[in-house]
Amino acid sequence: MYARFLVTLLVLTASSGAHAQDAAPAKPAKSWGGALQVDVASGGEQASHVVDTDGKVSLGQGLTLSGGFFFRPVEHSNFEMQLLAGFKGGAPYLITVGPYTDVTRWVFQVLADYRNNDRWYYGGGLVLHGNPKITGDLYGFYGPEDDLHFDDALGAVVEAGWNWVGVQCTWMQYHASGHGTFDASNCGVRFTLHFRKWHPAN
Repeated sequence: MYARFLVTLLVLTASSGAHAQDAAPAKPAKSWGGALQVDVASGGEQASHVVDTDGKVSLGQGLTLSGGFFFRPVEHSNFEMQLLAGFKGGAPYLITVGPYTDVTRWVFQVLADYRNNDRWYYGGGLVLHGNPKITGDLYGFYGPEDDLHFDDALGAVVEAGWNWVGVQCTWMQYHASGHGTFDASNCGVRFTLHFRKWHPAN
C-alpha cells in the first residue's frame, strides 16, 4: 500500500516538473519603444506686440508634431523617460485667406513621467525651441527677408493625463536683439502614442 502511494507521488511530482519545464516564462513588459506626439497649445504674448503686423497669432500658439522614443531606465518601474523632436507652427493659414503671420520653431523635449499602471501619468521636463521666428506679413511687406528671428530658447514643461491624452503647460521666453524679451509660455492638449511592440529592423 505504501509502495503504491510512493509510486503515485513520484509520478505526480515528475508530471508537475515536466509541465513547469514546458511552460514558457512570462515575457517582461516592454521597457522601450517608439513615440508619436501631437500637441495643440495657446498662450504667450501677441506677435503684434513684437512687430508691426495685423496677425492675431501669439508666440506660444501652435500645433506641434513630434516623434521619438520612450524608455524605462529601471525594468518593471513606473518611471519613464521620453526623448522627442518635432516642429511647431501657429498655422493660421488654415483659417486665413491671403497674407498671414506665423510663429515657427523646432521643438526638442526631454520628459520624465510617472505612470500609474500605464494609465494616469504626471511629470515634466525641459523643452528647447530652436530657431523660433515670426514669419509672414511683417512691416507691411510679405517675404522671408522680413522674418524676425529669436534666440534659441530653453523652457520648462509640466504635464499630466490619462493613457494617451493629457494637458501640458510650458514656461518660456523669447529674446530678439533690438526688440527685447517676450513671454512665449503656453498651455494646451497633447496626444502621445507609445508603440510598445515597435523594434528596429535587424
